[in-house]
Amino acid sequence: MSNILTKATVLVLNRNWQAINVRTPQEAFCMMATNVATGLEIEGEDHIRPVTWEEWITLPIREQDEAVHTVRGQIRVPTVIVAVNYANFAWKEKHVINGVEKEVIVHRKGATPAGEGVLGIIPGSMASPGFVVSGKGNAESLNSASHGAGRVMSRTQANKTFEWKKVNAFLRDKGVTLISGGLDEVPMVYKNIHEVMAAQKDLVTILGQFDPKLVKMAPHGERPED
Repeated sequence: MSNILTKATVLVLNRNWQAINVRTPQEAFCMMATNVATGLEIEGEDHIRPVTWEEWITLPIREQDEAVHTVRGQIRVPTVIVAVNYANFAWKEKHVINGVEKEVIVHRKGATPAGEGVLGIIPGSMASPGFVVSGKGNAESLNSASHGAGRVMSRTQANKTFEWKKVNAFLRDKGVTLISGGLDEVPMVYKNIHEVMAAQKDLVTILGQFDPKLVKMAPHGERPED
């Protein structure tokens, strides 16, 4: 049981579903129990929903699940959790600096962990593909990769430049339904995700691609996390 609890196997996403970390089950349980994160119940491709800790501990154990035994009975180990507030996460890691291995604190702003074999998700925009990736453990990048396409325009400029009538027409043409979002996050403010992925071939291996069809982002007027 202890081996299950202490092995980093739980993918952590931010509320925009960008991969930001990989945690151990015991860390994930603490995050869920203190409302720092919610678990994702995943049943195939068509059933993904956030689950609070109170409900999570009542979920049945399926054949494919890892589980731990507690005083409350068997509890399913999550594979993915979504952090409610992930801003300014930092990691204590070992890296070679000037030829000497040192323990350092790594703060990845605009990047995601990409150690060897570490799974992640790199999204494009509301209307461009996202990619499931596996890290290559490139030491020159501090085992990191881009966590998204990256902006070409500031939020302030985006709000001044675009209007919903034209943006909604663009999204309809792409077959995307927008539940919520702001003009500061429209597809036109991001770089070409295919060019970004091509530029980091030495950092990650692409395992799969998904195209957005239903999009929910922070509502207009909500304070951005960055």
